[in-house]
Amino acid sequence: EESSTYFTNEHGFMMFRRVYPTMWEAHICMKKGAQNVDVFSMDCLAKMRAKGVKKFLAPIGEWNTPALKLAKRCGFVEEGRISKAYQRGGVMKSLVLMGAE
Repeated sequence: EESSTYFTNEHGFMMFRRVYPTMWEAHICMKKGAQNVDVFSMDCLAKMRAKGVKKFLAPIGEWNTPALKLAKRCGFVEEGRISKAYQRGGVMKSLVLMGAE
């Protein structure tokens, strides 16, 4: 059984990592100025749902406003935060846990 799945296009990739059989972690990495990121993301999520994934988790740094906005446009909602999860520029930052079904 696969533990990760990647989807790519000319602008970047979206990676999914299995946490549990029906819950996968989602990560996206796109080039600056990438086009149709929402369409690409929604298509990737639909393909994973077709494989039986019921729940997605996207851990996003609190400073990453573009990623948080994209996640919300794709149906993710904030489900929690882990304070002081990592250091960025010498300052401890929170990790926002975004979830979607």
